[in-house]
Amino acid sequence: MISTFGDRFCLDVLTLPRFEMRMKNVATFKAVTMSSEHNPPYHSPHYSVDDKVAKIGQAVECSHTLGQLGPWMLIDLKNVFDVCYVTLVNRLDELGERLRDVSINLGETAVSFPEVCGKFTGPAETAEVVHVTCERPARGRYVKILINNSLVDSALTLCEIKVLVIEN
Repeated sequence: MISTFGDRFCLDVLTLPRFEMRMKNVATFKAVTMSSEHNPPYHSPHYSVDDKVAKIGQAVECSHTLGQLGPWMLIDLKNVFDVCYVTLVNRLDELGERLRDVSINLGETAVSFPEVCGKFTGPAETAEVVHVTCERPARGRYVKILINNSLVDSALTLCEIKVLVIEN
């Protein structure tokens, strides 16, 4: 099934696998910033968009923030896109349950993210691949992935992020 919103559309989750090959990951090798960086250079921001899912242990070659309130990662896609799906590859070693209460928003500037893609409540499993389908296409140049917490420090660790758009 296809959901339409004017001239923008997304496929529902049941239809997605048939069309995934026609989708393009527009986040690959784009600039990423994080709210903080744990143990540089081993957990640098660029690891989350390096197009490598097979990582080595201890979350090395995965992007990893420090423990803090509201950790986030921000991807600059360099152009404005209508985003329907965001895929998050969780850490592969242990502590996978840290990925929880995640929101994904988009904006046309690096300071405002009014377009809501979706949320992942979690908690995730270690090595889980989380697919977030936007309820409607979210338009933006910048994608912000945020752990929504205000009471306890959390770290955001992602081994890969894919921002998928449907190619015409």
